[in-house]
Amino acid sequence: SQWHPGYRLALFSYRRALKTRNYLLKHRHRDKLQLDAYTRQLALHGTELRNLRAHLLALLAPHIALAYRNIGGRQEQVSIAYRASEEGDLYERLCASMDRDIRYGQTQNGPHRDDLDITLNGRNASQFASEGQQRTTAISMKLAQSSLLTEETGHTPIHLIDDVFGELDPTRRIAFLQSLPADAQSLITTTHLDWLHDAPCPLPAFRLENGTLAPL
Repeated sequence: SQWHPGYRLALFSYRRALKTRNYLLKHRHRDKLQLDAYTRQLALHGTELRNLRAHLLALLAPHIALAYRNIGGRQEQVSIAYRASEEGDLYERLCASMDRDIRYGQTQNGPHRDDLDITLNGRNASQFASEGQQRTTAISMKLAQSSLLTEETGHTPIHLIDDVFGELDPTRRIAFLQSLPADAQSLITTTHLDWLHDAPCPLPAFRLENGTLAPL
């Protein structure tokens, strides 16, 4: 929604059509013409959402890979692909699954059922990646969004980061801090900084205790 002005409208229109279509699917005396009208609306806005999401992911992919290399090391390669719930023309797929949708009382196909396939060194990240690798992937995706928004708009976003260090080893923690844009405002919370050992904190640090904020 921040990246493309038409996405928010398409998402709102899709959700509205989905809500109404699901209501009609549950109705015993459903109007087939009305159901088809909302199926067409769902397909129209859903196709736009899928196209915009796929386009955005193509733009994000190199930023994600770079952020991951900076934090996780060059020996690990992350890739992300958009996975539609079903391939083919969305209107045709919705019509083909109409009986199933009526049986379940819900629309079983569309962007609300789509997902991302994330792989690490060619293997499914959700199944084979460690907690630290999964956390690094999630962080890399956020940093990629920041990098792309800066590239597209010329304005650096503010980073609000809440205790992301839990599953990261000290090397990745420091690499993450160093990978934050130098010209960005970043506010990070953590329960301790013992993992820095004797190294200086790369960012200004403060302690919040008993409602008082003081520099470390």
